[in-house]
Amino acid sequence: MLFLLSLLGILLGSAAMIVGLVLIAPQVRVHQIEKKSRGSQTFLIGSGLVSVGLLFLLLDSGTMVMAQVGLLMGFLGFLVAGLVGHHEYLQTQEADSREWDWRQSLMAQMLASSGAILVLAAVGLVIL
Repeated sequence: MLFLLSLLGILLGSAAMIVGLVLIAPQVRVHQIEKKSRGSQTFLIGSGLVSVGLLFLLLDSGTMVMAQVGLLMGFLGFLVAGLVGHHEYLQTQEADSREWDWRQSLMAQMLASSGAILVLAAVGLVIL
């Protein structure tokens, strides 16, 4: 039963992360990134699902392939977080209103959620 839950969590979460990234892309392109937008929330919900799926995978000692999918999604999140962070910085430079507070940015949320995925996937690869 846990294997089925881990499979659903990882696959649905991966799809939600990719859909969230597609929804964030227009905001990134024009430097109008919103931390509470539908795309960012979809990405964060998807990364939460992947994390829960990987946790279930560790509890049930599932397959290594699912841990590798989690590892790929974690790297994807880290890559996109770097791009989003750069564009958030440019957004504040263009507005010329205040300094960029990276602790309150979408980049920090993406790095934290992707880091959790990477740690769980790495532990899964070592254990499995």
